Amino acid sequence: MKRIIIMLLAVFPWPVSMFAQQTSIINGKILDIGSSQPLVGAVVRVMESDSVFVTDKDGLFRFAANRSTLTLISSFVGYRSDTVRVTLSATDVEQGKSVTIRLQPSIELAEAKVEGRRQTTEISTLQTRGIETLNEGELLKAACCNLSESFETNPSVDVNYTDALTGAKEIQLLGLSGIYTQMMGEAIPTLRGMAAPFGLLFI
Repeated sequence: MKRIIIMLLAVFPWPVSMFAQQTSIINGKILDIGSSQPLVGAVVRVMESDSVFVTDKDGLFRFAANRSTLTLISSFVGYRSDTVRVTLSATDVEQGKSVTIRLQPSIELAEAKVEGRRQTTEISTLQTRGIETLNEGELLKAACCNLSESFETNPSVDVNYTDALTGAKEIQLLGLSGIYTQMMGEAIPTLRGMAAPFGLLFI
């Protein structure tokens, strides 16, 4: 009887063969080592079988393994490749194996700060009319007491005395004044009638 049992075990090693043929599901995730953000499109290659897998939008990959020991090589653009050795136990065969791989950036750049400086006078090249825009920087160049003194440094806008006795000042654009030059707010002239010569002195 003993000889028969020994011969059966020698001819049919079924426990070992069944374990070797069983497959285990490996669930993996590839993250950035600093921010723990998932890496979309990272490549995972199994060295023993030359199988290649790509992570999804959540940085996950999944495949079935029929070996007890695997070597995973993960890579991503701009990151250093990493090699992880995974060992499967009897519990992993039944419940699956979870693997988390964290890749380190290959190039770390310092913070770059971009600053833009706006000119105080701008001339639009997109419009058919000649429009010159003056911002607050241009008005503050020679600002002292009122708005009339803010235009003294601008070549397009002139401020001239309309009355030497009262000191009233009026804006002139390219030599034109009076009805040709208006200060408007919401398409309505703000300085009209007697207020036109003295309006700049109160702003």
